[in-house]
Order: sequence, then structure tokens, then C-alpha cells
Amino acid sequence: MKLSKYNYFFKPLNKFVVYNSFSASLIELEDELYNDLVNNNFANIAKKTLSELVELSIIVYDDNILINKLKFEIYKSRYDRENLHLTITPTYFCNFNCSYCYEDNRPKIFMSENTIQNLISFVKEKKVSNLTVTWYGGEPLLAFDKIVKLTTELKKIVKTFSAHIVTNGYLLTPDKIKLLKDLNIEEIQITLDGPPEIHNIKRPLQSGKETFNKIINNTKSVLKETNINVVIRVNIDKKNSDYYYSFQKYLLNEFNSEKLFIYPAMIHNFEDNKSCLVTTGCLLDKNEYSKFLIEQFNKNKNINLNYFPSPPDIECMAKHINAFLIGADGDIYKCWLDIGNKNKRIGNINDATIKNYNVLSMYMVEMDVFEDEKCSNCILLPSCVGGCPNERIAAKVNKHIDYCSPMIKDLESFLKIQYKIETKSI
Repeated sequence: MKLSKYNYFFKPLNKFVVYNSFSASLIELEDELYNDLVNNNFANIAKKTLSELVELSIIVYDDNILINKLKFEIYKSRYDRENLHLTITPTYFCNFNCSYCYEDNRPKIFMSENTIQNLISFVKEKKVSNLTVTWYGGEPLLAFDKIVKLTTELKKIVKTFSAHIVTNGYLLTPDKIKLLKDLNIEEIQITLDGPPEIHNIKRPLQSGKETFNKIINNTKSVLKETNINVVIRVNIDKKNSDYYYSFQKYLLNEFNSEKLFIYPAMIHNFEDNKSCLVTTGCLLDKNEYSKFLIEQFNKNKNINLNYFPSPPDIECMAKHINAFLIGADGDIYKCWLDIGNKNKRIGNINDATIKNYNVLSMYMVEMDVFEDEKCSNCILLPSCVGGCPNERIAAKVNKHIDYCSPMIKDLESFLKIQYKIETKSI
């Protein structure tokens, strides 16, 4: 037996603590136990304690056994055909003019009746029991009639149907809110990028009209009138990061709901986007984003953020054989970030076939985390499982692209924060 290489020992206060990324555990250690562990004196450890440490993967017979188990679970999920995950873009058009949008244009393309019927046939041919749909855009609520029609038909095909929607929230009118339950929508993601003086500049309507107050009121209605979870994404850059904590407090107070979750997100420069934010150097890199998160706790004692590198629920959908993004024109993609890039489509729903196996295989197997020497030697391998496939693939060409988790930048600080939160020693 030996200590796992996926352990990290640190001393946040007056006790040693060990973090293990396989079991996602934080365990306090008495000095004697700590000394026995780091000196490999396992014979001195009580059998019950030793058994618990093995159960938590802190002590292992061979790390490769754990890696193989993880690899098996990942590959089994990756090639599972019992479940189907679809991200459906019923329209490419959007009523917003966000300053950092990576979609260069927003064509007024709406899913045609022919594409809708071919999409329904596509799902039938998959013969799956479970279907999960994410409505995406553009702004999906601009094509609400398409969402209603597709949901009605798709629910007839599968045993279980669940849906999520990514929307700017501006069109969440009372009549639409009433139908959300019937549409099996379990979660809504809405973006608010700070207080009105910031949000209204970054996320105005195409006409330039302000959007903040209407989104706030619509969100309140959703939380009041439904049991749907609402996730508020706050896109962070150098211009608004200082406002995040006060804005988060405002939102938590304004909505006062257990169904609300708020999180900050980096804005990425995908496909060399030439938006104003990029050209003025406003974007945070992962080192800066890591520092931003740590400062949220050290400066503000913000406990309403995720500081702990726990394993993801599931690998990115881009790496799943039965997960697809269907564009409004029927084009099929593997990644949300490829929408509109004809070179990255793997087929078209109206052809009923997958043709571009170069792109499909690229997402499925290229730059695989288990074949990456850098990842194989990283303590957070079981936690991040490789991160964003799009970033990993792009890094093959551009060595400057950082596809690592922001938490690896200062792992000890994140673990100390988590320990303080769990032990209430803030």
C-alpha cells in the first residue's frame, strides 16, 4: 500500500488536512496520523482508520487501478446510447446586442417545419428511453412556438423528457411562464452582468434599449409562480469583477429564493472574437480569474461560491456519442461554440446522416485526457476530467491556450477556503 498521488496535504489552521481528488474528500488528521502517513508507517495505523483511508482513496494499492476505473466510467458514459442529449437552437436570431457575443452575426433564421419533422424522425430513429433537451440560441424564446411544438411531439416518443433553457430572460412573459411546467423545463439560465449601469451597457437590446429591470421582474415571476430552478450567470471581466460581490448580495436579497443559484463565469475569446471587450484587453485569463475567486472569500467572506474542486456530474456533452447540437437550419454540431461555423458541422438533420467524421472523431477522441501526459500527472485529473474539449483541441494548434482548471493555479488557497467554510472557522 502507498499514499495516492492524488492527495494534497496542507495545514490551514492548527491541524493537518488531506484532500483527495478521487473521493473529493477533506479529512482532518491528528499529528500522529499525519506523520505515519507521510512516513509510510501504515502498520502503526489502527485497522478501522486504515480501512477508512483506503475507502477514501487516500491510501491505495495502485493509483493506476483507480485511473482505470475512472477511465472505464468515463468511456462507458461517453458511448452510452440509452440516453440522448440535444441542444436545440430553434432560431439563430437574437434580440440582444451583447458587446462580447462570439456569434459574429445573428441571422433571422428560424427552424422550418421540414427541419422540425426531420428532427422528430431523428429522435425516433435513436430509439432511446430518456431525452434531455437544452433550448439555446440566438434567443430561443423568439421561437417559442417551435419549442412548444417540438416538446409536444418529442414527449410522445420517449419515456422521460426533461428540458433546460438558456435565455436572456427578456421575453419571459406571463403567458410563457404559465407553459414552462408543461414544457418540462426544470432549469432556466439567465445572464445578468452586474448592476443596471453595467448590465445595460453590456447587454442592451438591438435597438439599444435597456434590459435590466425587465429581466429582474421576469425572473421574480418565474421564481414566484413556478418550481423551476433559476441559474443566474454573471459574465466577469476586468470592468465588472469588482462589482460581483455587491451584485450577488443584491440578487440574493432581491429574489430571496432557494431555487436561485448565482455564479460568475469567465468571458472567453473564442474564435479570435474581435468584440470591443477583446480589443480593449478586458478579458480575465485563468490566473486572474483564480485570483478573483480567492479574493471573493479573503476580502468579502463570500461563501456563496464554489471553491472546491469536486468531480463534474458528467463529462462535457461534446464528448458524448449521443449528444448533438441542432442548429435552426438543421446543421448538426458537437459543441455550442461551433454554431454557424460550417467547417465544424458534422452533418445536417435534413440529410439524416452524419458526414463529417473528422470533426466527430476530433471531439470524441482527440486530445483525450487519459492520453495527455500533463493531465496524467495532475492532481486534479479526477476532478476536472480534462476540462473543455474545445479548449483542449485548440491548444494543439495554439500552445498558449490554457485548458487547465483555474483551481490548479492556487490549489492550496481554494482548499483552505473550503476547509474554513466547512469548519465554520471564517
